Amino acid sequence: MKEIIMPDDIKNVDEKKILPVCVQCGYCCTVRPCFYGIWNPDKKACNFLADHPDGIRRVCRLFDAIRKDQQDAIYPMFWGGCEAPLFNTIREETIKKIRGKTDEQKKT
Repeated sequence: MKEIIMPDDIKNVDEKKILPVCVQCGYCCTVRPCFYGIWNPDKKACNFLADHPDGIRRVCRLFDAIRKDQQDAIYPMFWGGCEAPLFNTIREETIKKIRGKTDEQKKT
């Protein structure tokens, strides 16, 4: 069974272990919304995609409601892994920023 790695823990995990994991980059919500979402043509993203307070990640504003609704799902909407890691430069940049912020915190 695969270990579930939360985005907050990504800075402490071997790169090979984070490849299939969601890092909350928001890329999937810019491709098309899930069946809970609503497409916003002005944002070119789901209307519920929002910036995370850390200034790096992007999160779903419906996360808690969807997670509760999906708790018994065979294929849950979240934490199933990033479906498009190949050519997903947004995801790669998010990982670099999360790790960089951690390195900066260690220096202070």
